[in-house]
Amino acid sequence: MTLNALGAGRLDQMVFKAAEGASGGILIGWNSSDWALQDQVIGTYSISGLFQDTRTGWRWMLSGVYGPQGELEREMLWSELSTIKEAWDVPWCVARDFNVTRFAEDRNRAGGSSAAMDKFSALLDAEGFLDLTITNHAYTWSNLRKNPALAKFDRILLSEDWEEAFPCCVVQGLLQISSKKKVTFRYESWWAECPDVEDVIRANWSKPTTELGGAKRLAHKLCRLKNALAWSGLARRKKVEEKARLMEEIAGLD
Repeated sequence: MTLNALGAGRLDQMVFKAAEGASGGILIGWNSSDWALQDQVIGTYSISGLFQDTRTGWRWMLSGVYGPQGELEREMLWSELSTIKEAWDVPWCVARDFNVTRFAEDRNRAGGSSAAMDKFSALLDAEGFLDLTITNHAYTWSNLRKNPALAKFDRILLSEDWEEAFPCCVVQGLLQISSKKKVTFRYESWWAECPDVEDVIRANWSKPTTELGGAKRLAHKLCRLKNALAWSGLARRKKVEEKARLMEEIAGLD
């Protein structure tokens, strides 16, 4: 269901790493008629796939990252990526949220660690990465305040041989920039105990949407489903009330 929503039926295979705590999830999807997955590595902060063109046999690798905030944890991410490069040594694309800026102009106001920025920039230069410009967004993150702080955390990095294979590639952001600090919406396991929850989800998901892009369509459906599950607040209050009632009964037994 997720791949169909994202790729409008074109993506039929995927590898993913689920969200953990404050770290977001990572998903790589592809069309198996075009690309064959030969190997995959799921690390602590990244997932990587080794792909082969089903027609020409050309091989390349794609790494999706969700960078940590701590310096030591970032070192683990760089180590993960370095290990993958040494193991496969093919044209390489690294993408997603590095959770660190590279230049001062990557923020709309002063902030961030200059040491972290210098180290990140030096690492990319040492690896010879081309930092591909996102043509329609100067920033990819916002704290969504009235006077927002903006930053560019998401990047698309290309090795020289990957860029030579696709010299005209461009990158555009599909979704509106958002805040990673917002409260994450998660499915609660106890919802399954509530009557009619499956009917609510099924009925809401099957409703048509006017969004044309695959990613926008998925985002719209998820947002709509979130609103439909607003009743869960009532269900939670009922559980609290029931717990209070039972505690009163227990107290009366003393």
